Amino acid sequence: MSLEFNPLAAMGFGLEIEGQQSWNNVIENIKIQCGAIGQFEYSDEAIIKLLKTQVMPFYSVYDSYPVYQRMTTADILSDFPTRVYKLHDTATKIISVRNIISSEYMHLGNLVENSLFGFGGHSIEDYLISRNYSDMQKSIIPVRTWKYIPPNRIEFIQLATISDNYDFIIELNTVHPDPSSINPTMYDKFMDMAVGYMKLSVGTIRSQITSLSTPTGTIEITPDQLKQEGQDLLLRVKEALKMTPPDKLLYLL
Repeated sequence: MSLEFNPLAAMGFGLEIEGQQSWNNVIENIKIQCGAIGQFEYSDEAIIKLLKTQVMPFYSVYDSYPVYQRMTTADILSDFPTRVYKLHDTATKIISVRNIISSEYMHLGNLVENSLFGFGGHSIEDYLISRNYSDMQKSIIPVRTWKYIPPNRIEFIQLATISDNYDFIIELNTVHPDPSSINPTMYDKFMDMAVGYMKLSVGTIRSQITSLSTPTGTIEITPDQLKQEGQDLLLRVKEALKMTPPDKLLYLL
């Protein structure tokens, strides 16, 4: 039985920012920052494809999209010499496993899929409290005894952290599906990365020409400047992301 939800969407962030954080918004800003005149070098569809395949996966390494799944006995692939579970399919690529919460640390009882959050009538606050409790428990339980095996398996080296319980919640770091899933406080960094990448890409294309004829006259093209701006912007946002503390939104109660 699959269980998957995102707390940002569950708490209504997606509804509040839907009109602002969108591919259309990103594309419009890219064209402005790249000094688009008339027909742009890339179609809107091509821009989205580039950002989905080249920018979003890299950005999500620093600021991932959390997805939660319930693991049960039905997900066990093998139980000897180690216990291996197969993760459920996700909308986007799994980057890593962020956390595992055993039922013995959760205090949530049986988890079912018929509530708003997929947690059987328990509120998101209940779940987050249990997760905070789980984090505190980590200071007194052994070093992590599981490892993620890409693309969709998790192996328990020892069973001390989950005892004899086969059911637990796994928190996955995944690639953001689109701009609307990004925390609003981080959206500027994603936008900078997208603009920087496209400036570098467009500058490379424009380096093949030196001028452009328009109804108002000839415009001198400076592709090297655009490429340099793109490189500088990418370096700045990369350093900013490295300095950004881990996302604590889920811990705020």
